[in-house]
Amino acid sequence: MKTIKKYKTLALLLPNKFVDMEVEWSITGMLRQFYTLRECDIVSKVDASKYAINHIPERWHNLIKEAISIREGLNIRYYKSKKQRIEDTIQFMNYILDACNNIEK
Repeated sequence: MKTIKKYKTLALLLPNKFVDMEVEWSITGMLRQFYTLRECDIVSKVDASKYAINHIPERWHNLIKEAISIREGLNIRYYKSKKQRIEDTIQFMNYILDACNNIEK
C-alpha cells in the first residue's frame, strides 16, 4: 500500500502527457487481456476497450473512453481532475485484475 501511495504522489507531479501515456497503456492493455481471456481471441486495444463498455460496470466507462480518446489521438477528456484520473486508473487496474482472475477457463 505504501508503494501505491508513493506512486500516486509522484504521478501528480508528472506532466499530463506522461499521465495520459500511462492511462492509455494501462487501461487499454489490461482490457485487451480481459477480452482475450473472455473470448479466447485477440483484437486491438481499442476494440477490446469498446467491448469492455458493454461488459464492465458503468462506473468505469469514462476512464475507458478517456483511454480510447488518448490512444486515438483525440482531444476528448472525461476527467477534470488529474488526481481523480490517477486514483481511478489504479482502482480500475485492481478491478480488472480481479475480474481476469475470476474468469472461468
